[in-house]
Amino acid sequence: MYWLLRYGFLVYACLCFFVANAQEEDDTQQSNQPKFKVVKWSKLTECQGKGTKFETGYVTSPQAGWVTVVIFFQRYDGTWLKKQYQRDGSGYIQLNVTDCDFTGNHYAYVCYEKDAACHFPTEEEVSKQHQESSQLPRFKITKKTKKADCNGVIFEEGYVYSPTGKTVEVSIYMEKKDGTWRKKHYTYCGTGNLELNIIDCELTGNYKVSVQYME
Repeated sequence: MYWLLRYGFLVYACLCFFVANAQEEDDTQQSNQPKFKVVKWSKLTECQGKGTKFETGYVTSPQAGWVTVVIFFQRYDGTWLKKQYQRDGSGYIQLNVTDCDFTGNHYAYVCYEKDAACHFPTEEEVSKQHQESSQLPRFKITKKTKKADCNGVIFEEGYVYSPTGKTVEVSIYMEKKDGTWRKKHYTYCGTGNLELNIIDCELTGNYKVSVQYME
């Protein structure tokens, strides 16, 4: 009986060691992969609330060498524009892509140029991936700070996600110190950053949001 228990313990210990090593290898592989994010993009004032200006992106590359970035930008008709960029190592990439037909939705893929196993999707594959994801609009507060002079709150910015690119209505309900709620409505076309500019000494900072398509 002693030997059976001991053997079972050894097997368990070996399995744990194997799983731990496999996890470490997987984490190491992921940490060695380059990453990319669009860091500066905005709405176009000349497009009557539509369109997007993609200005700058940032590559994080743990390894030295050239990196290829492929970005797909969604148009309002559901098609996607593909753009490719390259840079050597980590740093900024100037995108300079502007169109009144852009919804703001985009997907970015990045690979080391020397990685022969890397595969970039086609426009059709990106479209299918997007359509199979949730098509419900979403909203979140992305920048909220304290108003120090009166112990109030400043709601500065939020992020709207409209999968279809249609106009979204966002309602924000903000709790006041007396237990009542202040309500604020916004409309936003497509996906992107929404400037809130709500400054109130009576707010606690707690809030709830609702978001829905207007059409």
